[in-house]
Amino acid sequence: MLDNLSAGGFYLRLARRVGQGEKLLVIAQIAQSLILLRGVVSRVEAQKDGTYGLAADIVRYRILSLIEIDK
Repeated sequence: MLDNLSAGGFYLRLARRVGQGEKLLVIAQIAQSLILLRGVVSRVEAQKDGTYGLAADIVRYRILSLIEIDK
């Protein structure tokens, strides 16, 4: 679950623990676009519901329009 997205980073929740410094590839759909994010985990927080909150710094991103893909 992607909770927050900004120009420099993102915060998401996962069912399993990921270590600080690990690399992530996240693909999210927002409206009519796919956003591909490559990031490095900067913080890990255990949540009360058993999931893990991860803050990551964006090192690379790409935005693809789904309208262009359908053509």
